[in-house]
Amino acid sequence: MRLIQLLFLLFLLALPLLFLLCLALLWAAPLQPRTQRRLLVATEVVHAWSAPDVFVLTIVASSLELDRFAHFIIGHECDAIDAAARRYRDVFASYTADDEAEGCAGIRVRILPGTYVFVVAVLAWNAVGALILHCANSAAASRGGERGSGAACSASSGDAAPAS
Repeated sequence: MRLIQLLFLLFLLALPLLFLLCLALLWAAPLQPRTQRRLLVATEVVHAWSAPDVFVLTIVASSLELDRFAHFIIGHECDAIDAAARRYRDVFASYTADDEAEGCAGIRVRILPGTYVFVVAVLAWNAVGALILHCANSAAASRGGERGSGAACSASSGDAAPAS
């Protein structure tokens, strides 16, 4: 069980933070071309193994399907309990019409506001990461020996004067 927890922390916390650190180094640190290329490859590998986007997709999809899955697993095993609960509804004060529709194994899932914040953060993480990786690839491809890895990104955005 500790292995799963360790892998969870690795793929959802450590690697995404390492990816951001590598991006910051690629963007701001003056690197030799060979070092920049190696860091760029390492950053792409770390990004490939980071999984917060997969985690978000899994959580949202499983939240939407959890009740249906529970009913599929349980099948008709709750029919007798559901019938007794309907018969003695007045005894069970907390038993509502929603509970009756869900049955004895109903699962209500709410997506909390923090989930939306996490989804936006992961989308921003991916967008910024893709932009900086694109700029770093452009810089590595166009650079001969000058220092500064962000120069090619501003030139690729259309700021360069047209040649005559």
